Amino acid sequence: MVLRMVVLAVTSMATISLGALYFYQRSIIYPSTLNSARSGTDSPSKYNLPFEEIYLTTPDKVKLHSYFLKHSNQIIENKFRKTIVILSPNAGNIGHFLPVVNYIFNLGHNVFIYQYRGYGQSTGEPTEDGLKIDAETAMDYLINDKTIKNSPLILYGRSLGGAITLFIANKFGFLQNDRKLGFIIENTFLDIPRVVPHIFPLLGWLGENILSKLISDRWWSEIEIVKIRDDIPGLFLSGTLDEVVPPLHMKKLFDLKKGLKVWREFQSHHNDTIVQDGYWDTWEQFVDSYV
Repeated sequence: MVLRMVVLAVTSMATISLGALYFYQRSIIYPSTLNSARSGTDSPSKYNLPFEEIYLTTPDKVKLHSYFLKHSNQIIENKFRKTIVILSPNAGNIGHFLPVVNYIFNLGHNVFIYQYRGYGQSTGEPTEDGLKIDAETAMDYLINDKTIKNSPLILYGRSLGGAITLFIANKFGFLQNDRKLGFIIENTFLDIPRVVPHIFPLLGWLGENILSKLISDRWWSEIEIVKIRDDIPGLFLSGTLDEVVPPLHMKKLFDLKKGLKVWREFQSHHNDTIVQDGYWDTWEQFVDSYV
């Protein structure tokens, strides 16, 4: 009797988990309302930073809210300043990332950060196809900005932002012919279906093949990374205690990347890797030496 009750309870919980995943998957993947992210976005003026506030229009008529912070002189020590393109995690808005924007700008780099559709003050609803359109729109804007035409571009993505980073690095790899391009990813996944069992443990028995059919937005980072040009350098920053994305995902991505690449791991979780000792030293060394 007790065993039967346990089986029924587990079955019920698994059914509830499956239903939640199927019907609310985009709300789970893109929690755009967390931390009051839709109620307001802080401005770089809070940090006394010079900036342009830009609304980009995508081909499907979505408005993307963005900030572009440029230095007045684009050449320093006979070198063009680098432009860091920040691809945010899946929660919060670009205002929440301003302390990092402030830090990077004060290192001497230009910084461009935009808000995905459905987040912050951007319109639309987030989907994988939509976020890829957003990324293409942002990159088209940067490529055509004559004020930074010689500036090396460095993509910097955390978690979901890392998946978008790899998409861009593959899609816009031709930039390497005319200007330098590099990328930095932190705690990024091979694909969404392989993350699901770590968020919904009771669904692990379904297997990747079934989960990949149930999930609409898969983000195949494992496929994107093998298509990236060998001469585009990448920095991989991994938290060995990551409780959301298994650290083996990052290691596999690193192993799959051909050509120039750097690995650094920290005794950290999914969201606190960025504050670990040595994180920014590694970050700066990569930006200065490889791109």
